[in-house]
Amino acid sequence: MPTTLNLFISYAREDENIADAVRAALTKALPTPLAYVEMDKYTIEMGVDFATNIQEKLDRAHVLILVHTARPKLSFGWTGQELGYFRAQKKLTPTLDDIERRIVFVSLADAPPGTEMLNGVRVTISSEDLDRSQDEYAQGLKIGNDDAFVRFLNEMQGVVEDIWRKEKYQGTPPTRERNPVECTKDMYVEIFRSQKAGEDVARSTRPQKQLTIETSDSELQAWLPDLPPTALMSAGSAAGTMTVFGLPEGNLTWKDFCAQTQGRKNGGVWTDAIRAVVTSTLPDQISVDNGQVIFANDDGKMYRVILTSGLRYFDGTRKFTIYLVEGLRRTEFGREETSLLLKGLELVCRYRFMFLEADSPFIDENIEVTPPDKLYDRATSAMRELDWLKRDARHARLDDTVVWGRMLGGYELVKKIALAYGANEPAVMAAALAIIKSRREPDKLPDLRAKLATAVRALADATNEVNREMMVCMMDRLRRYVDEESMKVDKAAAD
Repeated sequence: MPTTLNLFISYAREDENIADAVRAALTKALPTPLAYVEMDKYTIEMGVDFATNIQEKLDRAHVLILVHTARPKLSFGWTGQELGYFRAQKKLTPTLDDIERRIVFVSLADAPPGTEMLNGVRVTISSEDLDRSQDEYAQGLKIGNDDAFVRFLNEMQGVVEDIWRKEKYQGTPPTRERNPVECTKDMYVEIFRSQKAGEDVARSTRPQKQLTIETSDSELQAWLPDLPPTALMSAGSAAGTMTVFGLPEGNLTWKDFCAQTQGRKNGGVWTDAIRAVVTSTLPDQISVDNGQVIFANDDGKMYRVILTSGLRYFDGTRKFTIYLVEGLRRTEFGREETSLLLKGLELVCRYRFMFLEADSPFIDENIEVTPPDKLYDRATSAMRELDWLKRDARHARLDDTVVWGRMLGGYELVKKIALAYGANEPAVMAAALAIIKSRREPDKLPDLRAKLATAVRALADATNEVNREMMVCMMDRLRRYVDEESMKVDKAAAD
């Protein structure tokens, strides 16, 4: 059987276009049947055992060509296996058909892992090149006989010519009509075309950062309303996720995350936001809490915390994918006092609308007549609204008693609301959580409903009067500020 130079192209699917360009250059420069270029998508038949077929082709190969770029790839790939197998075969059989076996890489980045000591071809196409048109690039391309890929093609053509002479073919070897320089130029242009259609990473913007949290059903239920200490947090492919929290990149448990962020200025906000977003999906809710907003460790950038998926697997595994999407911070105008008063008044009014007004779904009378099948949603909503009050207070810088003392003209009302709310809010949260955890135990719901109604009634009784006093006080102060500003305007006009 006549000798054929066999070349095997090993590549990852992410680099397929580059591998196609390399194959095209090889088939142009090396005539069939004197040379044959193996590339799985063209030469492996349907229905065969893929791994066995690959090994058989590597057994026959004289040259293994590794195609490599810096594109992110799956952790499992065939290229590493193909390199390892061919290396072992090359060690056993360094020469095949009187042809020295060799490994060559064609890379758009550094040498592929495991080939650092080998000679190869580094294709360099800069971002400045990619700013040009394909015609401009082709016209400016300077490829000579000293180019690494041209030298490789010349060497392969030399092997083919040796085969030609060995097999005693007549006439001039067909390689004489195939110019390695032109074949290499065509390859560069094809690679350029492929890269031109790719992403300009240096000038692209990815305002979102990905965070994945993995745990189990049983652990989630056991630790509600918190997340399990063993829940594993990991960043996505976009770099810089953990830097939002002032932490180094890498995986860590929820317990470690809480411990490492506890002393940070925004640490409590971060943990509350992530916890609220994840637990708002349980069990398998559609109305997810995607309203959480956090600020980065340096207090510069603002991110909205968005849950894009909450997956449950048959083995009980739970996996939550969260994106931190960068947003713009709203600029505040005018006097700081009036801005704070308005935000504070909004919080005080929202609380009143929730727990103190007759039309609210959260007043005790309404809870007492809530049907059992609606009670879970009512408890979930109550917990969510209380969490939102805390979140909104933090975002408005109203989690500081000094600010409230300034807005209310002293600490008398601040002390009253702190004592009244602090003594009763935990009972509401505990009763609501008990209802959530008893979803599969409906016989417990009547007693739990009564406990939630009692807790809500106690909270309302304790806070009703002080809430009214706070509203009146803040509205009076806002009116005084407006009157003062109006007098200044009138005085300026009179002058």
